[in-house]
Parts: sequence; C-alpha cells; structure tokens
Amino acid sequence: MKFSRDILKRLLSEIQNAIYMDVTSGNGAAVNAALGAKYKEYRKVPYPITNPEFVYRTVKAKLNDKKRKGKELPLLTGNFEILVHALGYKGIPDFINGKHPAVSTDLKGCEGFWYSYVRCNSGQPFVLRAPVEIVVRYRDVEMELRGSRRTFKGKMKLEGDCIFCLLESGDTKNLHLIFKTGLESTPNVLQGVFSGLSTANDPIAGREILIRQPGMDDLKKLTNDRLSIDKLLSSGTEDEKIIARYFSNVDENILKAGRSSNFEITDLIKPEQKPKTRKK
Repeated sequence: MKFSRDILKRLLSEIQNAIYMDVTSGNGAAVNAALGAKYKEYRKVPYPITNPEFVYRTVKAKLNDKKRKGKELPLLTGNFEILVHALGYKGIPDFINGKHPAVSTDLKGCEGFWYSYVRCNSGQPFVLRAPVEIVVRYRDVEMELRGSRRTFKGKMKLEGDCIFCLLESGDTKNLHLIFKTGLESTPNVLQGVFSGLSTANDPIAGREILIRQPGMDDLKKLTNDRLSIDKLLSSGTEDEKIIARYFSNVDENILKAGRSSNFEITDLIKPEQKPKTRKK
C-alpha cells in the first residue's frame, strides 16, 4: 500500500517524540526497546518486532531515499498498523485523521483562541489580559500563552473533571494551571487557578479565567493589556463589568507565600506578632 510522504513524515515525527530520540541507522536496538515499551503500554501484549532496523528501514530510510521522488511511498499495511498501535492509535484510519484516544472530547472542545485574565498580584486594581491559543496536534492538546515579556507553552491533560497544564517559558518563569471542566463539550469560559513566580521571583497563586474569542483565526490579532477594574466597572459591556466584579476582591484572587529570610520557623511569624523588645 502507498502512503503520502507527509503521512510518513508525521509517523516518524510522532515516533521520535514518543520515545524521546531520533531514529538512526545505528540506534535500532534502543528505538525498538523504547517503542516496545509504548506498544505494551497500549496493547498489553509483547511488541511483535525483534529486528532492530525495523523502524529505520520501514520509515526513515524510505523518506531519505533520493530515488523515491514520488509523493507517495510504499509501506506494508501490517508494518504501518504495528507502528500506529505502538503510538496508541486504534488503527491506520484514526492515525491519518489524527484521532488519538488520549484526546478526550473535553480537551478537543477547548481548541481555539482565548483571553486569559488574572488579577494584578501587586494588589493594584488592575486585571492582566493575555492571548491564548489551544490547538490539537495529533495525540496532544497544546496551549500557548503570550505574556507581555515571554511566551509560555505546554501540553494539556485531563484528570477527572479538571484540566492540568504546565506552561514553560524556557527560563525560570513557568506557570501551572488547573481548570474545571463540565458537561459543556465546547465551553466559552473556563475557571481555574494558576501558580507561578512574581516579577520578584516569589511564589504566587491566584484565580484565572479563560474566555473564548469566537471568530478569531490568528493569535497575533489578540493583544496583551493591563485593564483598570474601575474602567471595566463603568464599561458599557456587561461582560467587562462581570470580569471586573469577579476580580475586585484582592483576597479572593491572589495568594502569596510569606517572606523567607532565615528559612526557619520564625519566618512564619507575622511582623505584628513578633515580641517587642523593651527599651533600656
């Protein structure tokens, strides 16, 4: 059977991403072992291939063969089935259509463009708005949040009735998000919490909401902003008033770790609780 070059490139890419290594002509044993573990994880039966060159010869060698100039490349259906099963797909049609069982209806329903809103952690009466894109890429659901200074990226996971996502920026600034899901398969608003670091590198946490932006087709069209709660309250848009009221109370929206100086139990004592020293 023949498959398009793009399909085989995607197959190779997903294999390499799944086993965290490149497929080469010299690491077949390691590739087989890693892929065999994946196969057993999904199929609960032994990986049926022992030839260490199987993955390289089945996929990568054909892609690298300069003599095969056509857009379609031959691949035995049985070999293709083994590889897509190792990746967790139910079969070739699901792989070609990007329908991986790991992508639940709840996660797929989040695909699209959003605005993220959080209360300014300094306590000042402002709400911080940031663009967000959620996209399904084959077996993963990925989130990208563009802050005013850095971009955060991560993969979303569904556990129970909540969506978890660790967003990494490539430096010390990372965000951990948790959002509640529900019966609505395509929600327009997600409520949750975040944790991360302040600009002073102190641990902070707080409430966060995502509001879908229907009709949007490009993340670059969404903008970062620092919105005054007072102005939002006087806005002519009811949605903006609701957002302002949601974030109006500092204590309900921002949590900060206490100041650490000695890293001892005494750090937990508030300044007003410390015994006053008597003047001599």
